[in-house]
Amino acid sequence: MGKDYCEDCRLNAIRKGCAVLPCGQYVKPYIATKNGLIKVLETWQMVIPLQDNQGKPFPKKLVDVVRADVLRVFPGDTEVKAVGSWKQGQRIYVDRNVRIEVDVCAGDHDKAEAYMADAKRTLKTSLKQEKIYVTYSLSRFEFLLPEEFFSDIGVRASVPESLDQAKVDLYLALVSPSK
Repeated sequence: MGKDYCEDCRLNAIRKGCAVLPCGQYVKPYIATKNGLIKVLETWQMVIPLQDNQGKPFPKKLVDVVRADVLRVFPGDTEVKAVGSWKQGQRIYVDRNVRIEVDVCAGDHDKAEAYMADAKRTLKTSLKQEKIYVTYSLSRFEFLLPEEFFSDIGVRASVPESLDQAKVDLYLALVSPSK
């Protein structure tokens, strides 16, 4: 997640067992709880206009192509049809658009950011738009049972009834020693 914090801040938070740095970054993408695990998610949203600047509709397959590309990289997405407006000078513009939403494990921030940057550049150029609106937020959490956690990280093992944070961290270290 970039480096918006100093290394001392990160190490102090980890030593104290904190899941979150003072800057808001999550140190641990999975947090053990009494009844399962909390998976820290980022929700990325990309708004795709359905018409050009003169109001002419883009090809209907545009959204299908974008969603297919999103699903090539991420395990799922959500499509939300919307109407947006903005003011420029004294004129108000209204656009029909589609918002593609992707929930990504906070540990995959760099991958998601790189994908969105590339998609934004590509769409700006191919659709001849001044701006493609992309946002993300860190306010979503998914509750997982231990067996869902193991499936999420690709581990096939007998599933313990409960997991503490030390075991969660150990499994994560075993499946991705480079992180």
